[in-house]
Amino acid sequence: MDSRLRAMLRYNFVAHLECESYLKVKIFARKAPMKNLGVSISSFADLINGNFVYVDKTAFLYELVKNKGLYFLSRPRRFGKSLTCTTLDALFKGKKELFKGLAISTMDYDWKEYPVIHISFAGVAHKTDDALIKSIKNTLIETALTYSIVLSADDELEDVFRVAIQSIYAQCGPVVVIIDEYDKPMLDHIGDIAMIEKIQTVMRSFYGVLKDNHVNSCLRFLFITGVSRFSKVSLFSELNNLEDISMNEKFATLCGYTQQELEDNFKEYIARLAHEKNVSYKHILGDLKYWYNGFRFSDTGERVYNPFSITNCLKEQKFQNYWFTSGTPKFMLSALTDAPEDKRNELKEQLLTLELQKVSEASVQNLNIAMMYENLLGLFLQTGYLTIKEYDDFACMYSLCYPNEEVRRSCTGQIMKEVANMHLDKFATYIAKFRMALIKDDLDGFCSVMQTFMRLLPHNVIVNKEKFYQSVFFTICKLLGIRMIVEDSTDLGFIDGVITTPEHVYVIEFKRDKTPEIALAQIKKNNYSFKYVVESNLPVVHVGINFDLEDGKQIELRWKTEGFSL
Repeated sequence: MDSRLRAMLRYNFVAHLECESYLKVKIFARKAPMKNLGVSISSFADLINGNFVYVDKTAFLYELVKNKGLYFLSRPRRFGKSLTCTTLDALFKGKKELFKGLAISTMDYDWKEYPVIHISFAGVAHKTDDALIKSIKNTLIETALTYSIVLSADDELEDVFRVAIQSIYAQCGPVVVIIDEYDKPMLDHIGDIAMIEKIQTVMRSFYGVLKDNHVNSCLRFLFITGVSRFSKVSLFSELNNLEDISMNEKFATLCGYTQQELEDNFKEYIARLAHEKNVSYKHILGDLKYWYNGFRFSDTGERVYNPFSITNCLKEQKFQNYWFTSGTPKFMLSALTDAPEDKRNELKEQLLTLELQKVSEASVQNLNIAMMYENLLGLFLQTGYLTIKEYDDFACMYSLCYPNEEVRRSCTGQIMKEVANMHLDKFATYIAKFRMALIKDDLDGFCSVMQTFMRLLPHNVIVNKEKFYQSVFFTICKLLGIRMIVEDSTDLGFIDGVITTPEHVYVIEFKRDKTPEIALAQIKKNNYSFKYVVESNLPVVHVGINFDLEDGKQIELRWKTEGFSL
């Protein structure tokens, strides 16, 4: 064989191998494209068809839909209630193709198609009670038309609802009723008690239809969602067979993302954020948990992430306040303005000591939207601004806390604005001084600025109780983003507060109208510092702080520190 021919063949063979090897590398290196993040998409079909991330909750839904059931679920806003409703809608309409690869596709669900009446009060006009009635009627009339049934808009609302269910049942079989955000017409009128009472009258007649045995027998499934469980709308008092799964351990993680779900479904986005922040994957997981995890929906249930906030954070690649700014709690200001004069100081104290409060299980179950000042803590819990820290079985009481850093920072800032009549901009210079003292690890400087700041508080805000001063102190720390522990338990009692800086661990005890020395003596007597000396490599410093209210007006703050070691 000619040498030139042999060389050419050898070249082509090598080139072929190199090309084949390159293609193999490219094939194996090629990854499936990342799914999109659907921040505000609540349609299950849109998420699936648009290749958006969907965290599979269908195993929970199977437990609900496998038999006839009537359920109520309350969750904070932006927590996946509407997505749950649209998923149930698709499920009962037999859209099996949308559920390919999801948990329910492997279960013995029959995929039978049912007629569905789906009302979302987020899309129902409710500026007035008349507008609400008209809008609900129109929704029912349009739904009935899809099943070739004509309803009369001249009939009373309860009659339109009753006839819709019974007529659809007669023509198509058992009916599924899904009602999303049942309480939105009331929540949007907070502060207008007269309109709330009119709205409640409308809703009582509307939901009263469902207690009728003839109507109830037409139902295959009823699912109602809301932010809160309000009394005086007949939903809970008259629908005796409506099962409230809001605090049911079995469904505690139906809405929100567990730690495992976060890591399984958002791994690439988490890795991207870690790269953006130039930290490890493990470090960024800790930051995400600190900022957005922490919501608990049963006595001992697993804590979950706020889906709206975590999705926004991963999409924007920034740690910011997403959930709170999407809708600030109007009920906070309304509760203060609607309350009788003699109740306002009590409410201010509650707001400034939220993480030190307890609420009874019974009070959480019965909220009166027209008198929110009577049960502000229960409303904070149901709406997600507070969550369950622990539950006392004997007393049937919940200890409360902020769920995470996002809510903690946002709430404390809003509270300082509403309760202390002090906008954040007003004391921006003080915040800067606090930060500078922390950077220098200068506790004396920090306490000195704290005293000056506390003297800015309006006299009518000051409540001369130890917990009040303690809470104001910690509120400032929260606004600074300091990670701290409040009321940490030990064998011999509760530590008022523990603050950790890069240089020290500060174990703090507060007193009122006593001395810093007495506070320090209590820390030593109860050996509060032992666990921190053992668990931390940092020096531990005892801090005794005493508050005095001079002449009933002027706050005098005195403090003393001392080092500690075993």
